[in-house]
Amino acid sequence: MTQKVVIAGGTGFIGRHLTRLLQTHNYEVIILTTRVSPEDHAGVTYVHYEPGKDPDPEIMAAISGSYSVINLAGASIGKKWSSSYKNVLFESRINSTFTIVSAVNSSKDPPLSVINASAIGYYGDRGSENLTEESPPGTDFLSRLCVGWEEEAKKLNNFITRLITPRFGVVLGPDGGAFPELYGLAVKGRGASFGNGDNWMSWIHIDDLCEAILFLMDKTEHFGVFNLVAPNPVRKEELQNIIAEEIKKEVKLKAPRMLIRLIGGEGAVNALFSSQYVLPQRLQDAGFGFKHDEIRKTVKELIEGTKNSIQN
Repeated sequence: MTQKVVIAGGTGFIGRHLTRLLQTHNYEVIILTTRVSPEDHAGVTYVHYEPGKDPDPEIMAAISGSYSVINLAGASIGKKWSSSYKNVLFESRINSTFTIVSAVNSSKDPPLSVINASAIGYYGDRGSENLTEESPPGTDFLSRLCVGWEEEAKKLNNFITRLITPRFGVVLGPDGGAFPELYGLAVKGRGASFGNGDNWMSWIHIDDLCEAILFLMDKTEHFGVFNLVAPNPVRKEELQNIIAEEIKKEVKLKAPRMLIRLIGGEGAVNALFSSQYVLPQRLQDAGFGFKHDEIRKTVKELIEGTKNSIQN
């Protein structure tokens, strides 16, 4: 019998890759969407839902008897953070989590697991401090956002359903996430260095991230928080230099913090100047093996993939 997996936020970058991987493993995929009249296609069933509201019968039917419910829903942090948009960032995550947790808690046949996404923004700007799942949260906006997100998920009745909280690092892929923009800037000779060169970035390849989600979904003895990052963080300046070297360009620009704040606001400053040295301690202890753990080799593969994505 085919097992079904329900995904909220399944049409985004991570969701698209995860859906394809689930389908290769013969899972039936149901995507919760905010579109009013969703149309099924590519072997995926779409179910309309309204985040923040009590679950309706259609959502209850979708979740009932499912193997796992995966919540990736949330507005993009890549936009400028006005006061109103900060509210959008909070509400989009809290509301989707509320509705999903309510549905699972009310279900007579609940899923075996709920995988509710979070992010390593939880830890805040921590310099070169080694951060594991046991490290405390930071105090900045992203930290508070992630703490609120995770606290909402903890309302799940986890005596019945296993709660897994993957904290995503910076996701690198050829067709989404941070890499295509970094590559595009380097091609145009606009790659830049930020800060003092010691800003650490904890990253993960999209394929490893999706494989890790399936790994945790199937490992019934594991629950709680897992850092989904490669075991070897990279300095942001080093990443820029590697991309430039691979395409025979130079990183010529030095981007001042004040200018970045003026152009992109608080979110851009956080993305470019913050430093987090996060390690996947619990994931490795669980026996997960990374296919992409060396940044230069990963960059070479991503460049080829990005070129092909642009051509197609």
